[in-house]
Amino acid sequence: MPQVTEQASAVRNGFADFLDDARTRPRYLKRRKSHYVLMTSDDFDRLVSEDIDVKTVADDDGGHYTESRALPDVIGFGATREDALRSFEEGAVSFAYEYYDNYALYSASPGRSGQAALITKILSHNERFGSIADLIKVS
Repeated sequence: MPQVTEQASAVRNGFADFLDDARTRPRYLKRRKSHYVLMTSDDFDRLVSEDIDVKTVADDDGGHYTESRALPDVIGFGATREDALRSFEEGAVSFAYEYYDNYALYSASPGRSGQAALITKILSHNERFGSIADLIKVS
C-alpha cells in the first residue's frame, strides 16, 4: 500500500505545490513526531456536517433567550427572538475564539473536548464569511 504521508523536509521546497494539491484532496504531512492533515476549509465543512441547533425560548418578562446542546454555555438574550439569535451568534463566535486561544486546555477538557470540530468549523466559517448565521439552525 502506498504512503500518502510526506516528510516536512521533502515538502519544504515545493510547499506551494503541496498546498495546491490540497485543494483537490487532503494532504498528509509528518514533522518530527506529529502528523498533520491539510485540506480546504470547504472539505473540512463537508466532513464536519454538524450545524448548531438553537432553540429560542420566551421568558417571563417578554424577552427571549436561546438554548443549544452543541454550545450549552453560550446563551443569547434579547427583547425579540431575532435579537436573542443575533446575541447567540456573537457569543458563539466569541467563545470559538476563546476556545482557540486556549486550545490545549479546552480540547483536553472532558466537558469541552467534543466541541473541537464544531469550534474549528465556526472559526473557519467566520474567518471566510464574517458570519456564522448560516450554520445556525433554529428549532
